Amino acid sequence: MRRQRIWHLQIEGHSVNQKRIRTLMRLMRLMPIYQKLNTSKRAKGHKTYPYLLGGLSSHSHRAAVSGHET
Repeated sequence: MRRQRIWHLQIEGHSVNQKRIRTLMRLMRLMPIYQKLNTSKRAKGHKTYPYLLGGLSSHSHRAAVSGHET
C-alpha cells in the first residue's frame, strides 16, 4: 500500500520516499488494509493426519527416519 502511494505521489511530481510516507501514515493513524497471514489455523475441509512417530523411542525413530539399512 505504501509503495503505491509513493508511486502515485512521485508521478504527480512530489518528492517523497518510503520513510516520509510511513511517518505521515503513522501520524494520521492510517493502516494499510490487506489480508493478514493466518497460517496456524486449520482449514475446515482439510483432513489432518496424526504424527505417526510420536510414540516411538529415539532408537526406533532413528531407524524409521534413516530408511532401510543393510
